[in-house]
Amino acid sequence: MVQLYILNPVQKLRLLARMWFRGSKPSLLDVDASPLASVQEPSLNAPESARISQEGSYRRPAKLPAQAQVFLPSNQHVTPRHDPDYYPSDAEGRFCTFLVENTLFRVHRCYLLRESSVFADMFSLPQPQDRLDGTSDATAIRLSDTADQFRDLLWALYSPPSRLCLYTRSNQGELSLERLLNIAEISIKYCITSYEDWATERLYQLAQEPASFLRSAPATKCARVLNVAVLSDHKKLQKVVEKRLISRILWSNMDSVAPILQVAEHHDLRRLKGAAYYRELISLDAVRSSEDPRQTPPDCPRNYPSFSSISNPAQRKAMCGAHLALSTVCQELPGNIPKFDARLCPLHDQCLEEWSKAWRDAALEVEEEYRGSTADVLGRLRATMVLLRKSLPELNGMSVSCTLAALEAIDAMRDGMVDELADYFRVD
Repeated sequence: MVQLYILNPVQKLRLLARMWFRGSKPSLLDVDASPLASVQEPSLNAPESARISQEGSYRRPAKLPAQAQVFLPSNQHVTPRHDPDYYPSDAEGRFCTFLVENTLFRVHRCYLLRESSVFADMFSLPQPQDRLDGTSDATAIRLSDTADQFRDLLWALYSPPSRLCLYTRSNQGELSLERLLNIAEISIKYCITSYEDWATERLYQLAQEPASFLRSAPATKCARVLNVAVLSDHKKLQKVVEKRLISRILWSNMDSVAPILQVAEHHDLRRLKGAAYYRELISLDAVRSSEDPRQTPPDCPRNYPSFSSISNPAQRKAMCGAHLALSTVCQELPGNIPKFDARLCPLHDQCLEEWSKAWRDAALEVEEEYRGSTADVLGRLRATMVLLRKSLPELNGMSVSCTLAALEAIDAMRDGMVDELADYFRVD
């Protein structure tokens, strides 16, 4: 029986197709004439990819030996070598056990070794052979994170990249704010850069929305987002978070600014610290020292509120000094007229005269409303702006250009005051 040995399976299929369409069996002369096939006598030792009998039947090749051999045209046999990039070691295919709080996690090492991280460095350290950490429940590696944080990290590690890319601003799905924060925080901690970038970018998209979570989320969660933005050095996210938190702290009723103030002090975020200090100053239940002299601390001036609820002497002194300085600014507010320049107005001097009178009248009217809060300068500025927005268009002595410039001057005065708030709370 003559058997054919075909090296290339594609050529074998072409030969069979040619045989079928000719309608007759090929002869040995036809096979020899083909430069794409060779005829060999059957050998029991040579590895064969396919065997074709004269009847055209297919016989499965014999079982390969344990040591695979490579067939070369020169009839030389060499041992295959391991590809340095795509033949991982057995260690990367094993599991690693972690103990987080009271929960055991068994994780594929390959998912933790996909990129440079603290886990990759940890696995590269030498360990004693009699006790390998993470190989069993008894030798589980203890982590100081919460079980929810580590579970959310594993959710991200085990998710295909194509799945993570599907989560957008309009399609959040199961990607909640808490999960994003957990992934971002633990990725920053363990230096998993790719997931840190992915999580912070998703947070940035959510923070940009008009109805952002920064407008309604608890202060603790907002503080976590701020901390992630600073630690990851995401400047755009940090700018958006600071801007919206300052606006919320100053102009809305926030449950507590203590978590945000703690993060701002830790990272020395000056503008945010000033807004948080100012909010604490206005919201504290101050008691007039003249009403109960026994509650007046020695470092607070008389006739000004005592901050007996503050136990730290340095903080109490800073609050007293800031209250004194801001009260002085409030008293001088009617005479501190915002300046503006409108060179295109031909009656600019007349507009300035009308503007000065309107400002003083509005500031004095607001002073009566805020008589019980002697240090709320930002509240006075805001109330004055509201009054002037209604009264200035009705004035016949001011042009439209000067009216718009005057309102912009009030905005600039308020923003400058917000920038300088931290300076009022310094302790020399």
